[in-house]
This record gives sequence, C-alpha cells and structure tokens, in this order.
Amino acid sequence: MHKNRDRNISGKLFYGRFRLTAERFGIADLLDKWVNFSDKKGIQAFSAYLSLISFVGFAYIVNFSLMRREEGSALRANSLSVERDVFGQDVHLISARTTKTQDDEDARWIVSESARHAIKAMRGVTDLRISAAQRNPAIELTDDELSNPLLQTRAYEPWAGLRHYKGVEKKQAQSFGLLLDAYPKLLDRDVLRITEADLTIAREINDQLPTHAFTVGQIWPLGWHQLRRTGAVNMMSSGLVTESDLCYQLKHLNRLMSRYYANNHRHLRAALNKQAAGAYVAEIYEALARKAATILSHDHLSPHGEKRKLQLLESIEHKTHVQLVEQAQAGKVNYHETFLGGCSKPGVPCPLGGVSNVSSCLGFGSGMACEWVTVDRNKRPVIAQLVRLLTDRVNPENEGSMLNQSLKAQIESATRALEVLDAE
Repeated sequence: MHKNRDRNISGKLFYGRFRLTAERFGIADLLDKWVNFSDKKGIQAFSAYLSLISFVGFAYIVNFSLMRREEGSALRANSLSVERDVFGQDVHLISARTTKTQDDEDARWIVSESARHAIKAMRGVTDLRISAAQRNPAIELTDDELSNPLLQTRAYEPWAGLRHYKGVEKKQAQSFGLLLDAYPKLLDRDVLRITEADLTIAREINDQLPTHAFTVGQIWPLGWHQLRRTGAVNMMSSGLVTESDLCYQLKHLNRLMSRYYANNHRHLRAALNKQAAGAYVAEIYEALARKAATILSHDHLSPHGEKRKLQLLESIEHKTHVQLVEQAQAGKVNYHETFLGGCSKPGVPCPLGGVSNVSSCLGFGSGMACEWVTVDRNKRPVIAQLVRLLTDRVNPENEGSMLNQSLKAQIESATRALEVLDAE
C-alpha cells in the first residue's frame, strides 16, 4: 500500500483509505455486517466494532447473571473463576464489587460455562486497548489497570480522541436503549416489536404498564434493570431456583430475604432500595398466586389420589387471582413449585426443597410419598430425563458411597413420580 507523508500534520503517515486496510486484513465485510462502515467514518468503524464486542459481552454476562449495570461495569480481566463442587462438577463464578444492598469487594455470581466466551471476547478488546494506552505517553495507567484491567475499558486508540488520562475511573455502561440505537445492526428491530402475545404475558405480570410505552407494534423499551427483573421472574417461575438462591444471585440479603418475601418486610425495609424492593416483592406474591393456581388444573396429580388433592385445594379453590395475591401477602398460601410438580407443605419448608434433591417428594425404599406433593403431567419429559441423568452418574465401583445412595434415592422417587403420571 502506498504511503505518503501527511503535509498538514508533521509526523503523521497517510496509508490510504481505511477501507483498503480493512480489505487487506480481511475485516471489511465483518465491519460492514455489524457497524456502519463507510469511507466517511473510516477507522472509527473499527473502534465502534471493538466497543460493540464489549457491549455484547457485557450484556450477555449481566443478563444471565442478574448483575446490576454498575456491578457489571466493575468486572475485571480475572473476573471468571472455576470451582469444583462436592459432586465433582465445575461451577463457574463471576466476581466483582457490589455495594447497593451489600458491601462486598469480592462478591460472586454463578454463571453458565458459556460466560467464558463473553469474557474472552471482552478481554481481547481490553488487551488491544491497553496495549495502545501503554504506547501513549499522555496516558498514565495504574498497576491494577495494567495487570488486571477493567473489561469495560476506555477506547485508548490513537484516533479515539482521548488526549490525556490519569488515574482509575470506571467506565459506566450506557443505557440499553441508547446502545441499541448506536448499533442498529445488532438486533432485528422487527423481532423487538411488541406482539399481542407479548402484551398478554406482560400484563399478566404487571397490569399497570403504561399504554403509551407498551402497545402492539412498538419496540420494547428495554432497560438494564427491566432485563434483570425479567430474569429474576423467569428464574422464580422455572421451579428450578429457590428464593434463597435467587436472593444470593441478586445480591440482596441472601437467606433472610426468603423469609422477608414469605412473611413481611418491615424488619428489612431500611436495608433495601424501596422502589426495587417493592416492585420485586409485589412480583413474588403475584408469581406465588399464579403458581398456586396451577394446582387447580387436571395436570397436577396427588400420589395419594384425587381425595387428597381436593384436600390440598380447600384453601385456594374458588379464589380469584386478587384473592390469591392477598392470601400470599398474608402468608396463607403454602405452595412452591418443585422439580416434580408442586408442594403445599405449611410451616417450615422441606429441608431438601424438592429441586436440588427430590428423594423426599415421592419417597424411596419403605418411605411413602410426601402428603403435600403433587406431580405435574407437563413435567414428565424433564422427570424422565432426570432419571436418565442420575442413573448415568451412579458409580457401580463405589456401591456403598453416600453419593450413590443419594442418587439412587432420587432415582427411585422420580421413577415413582413417572408411575403416578403413567397410571392415569
């Protein structure tokens, strides 16, 4: 490529249009696909693409870990760690600082193994930008910024316009909506439009949605906290995450929070952001009412027969949704979803929970099924899959181990659940 001395600014070299350089290195099509690459924008398109990678990685981690935007902005290059649990499985953790309802310099969030791909991509951008900063005498970085930089790093490219920088200042992520506007090629706008089905589900969760912002055909007004709350609602509704686990992931007040939701919140009111707590607690009761109502359907069966199911329904039968919410707020709805179906046990919750361990739900050996359990027909495929997975984990070479005994107890309980469903 021809190179000329720039006559206007001493010391600069002109290498031709950036598109020619992009084509030479095989990234022109990539930039055309994801950012508004044009001769007018030139090399700024490359910076925009790097920032887009950081945004996507950030959004992936925040949305699936339920971190707050401020917590995600504090992620550093070494944020991901892997620990081995008691079952020999890897647990992937993200670490950062949290201060809103807890003050912890090294808080942890459980994430999927796939989070490592987001971290790797963000780290690649960070390494490029830090290497540029090190070559700029006007930019002074601390030892921490060099050895363990923030993943949401600044654009230190020579053409980025950052003339001087000194010290540590965390880069705050922009609003979700502004970022989508900045990268219009990232998501399909038509997919983001509100449909009739979307609006029906949304109004079931929150019947106070403002009509000017939520109407069919409009783009969803997405926000970081909205996505965080949606994730929390989905986890709560899945039946696979307990309230205490969710409180840990949200970095509220851990174990105390589950009691707070189940009873009343006056003891913990001062420790929570009132608006966030109020909205979340309201949704907890709404979700509890909706889940409790599912036991009324024919899909839920009691292993002790129809008569026992009718007894379980006495407190909620013929109740409207509003009445069920009121009962939930008063602590009179004894129901939570389990892996096999549902549980209406009053008083102190079952210590095994019915999610991470299902052995006590339908019983094993000479043990009978719990009197408060129902089995859900809709869960038959996942129950059958659970039996297969647990069976594969049994180690015949270590027959008498506690792990094998636990696995076999759960296999027997889940198998009995399938027998209840198949008997209908």
